[in-house]
Amino acid sequence: RDFKPESIKGSIHHELTHWVDDTLHNRHIKKFLKKDIKANEFSGGKINAHYLEIEAIIHNIKQIERSYEDTWDDMSFSDLLKLSPTLNRVNDVLGGDIRKGWIKNLKKRMYREGLLGKNMANG
Repeated sequence: RDFKPESIKGSIHHELTHWVDDTLHNRHIKKFLKKDIKANEFSGGKINAHYLEIEAIIHNIKQIERSYEDTWDDMSFSDLLKLSPTLNRVNDVLGGDIRKGWIKNLKKRMYREGLLGKNMANG
């Protein structure tokens, strides 16, 4: 599952997004993470729920949407999780209220980007 073309392309898009964001914004990611890691804000996988990760995950989702555009509106959010090793892993690592918040924020961002399929909003 990890070696499907859309997974590889999605991972590349994800990491390039981090790099471009950091480069264009005066190394804001590095400075931000350095401060929060010192404060132990990101223990227990919480970094995966951070808006910086959601920003990069959106580019991964855009790549998946390109590959599945014919069936995108028929897919559930669970179907999307199964297609993306990154999303699946984050979903597994996060728990409780953090996972619920991550899903809510991710879906909100997907909606804003026009990526939330018709069946993804509810499940």
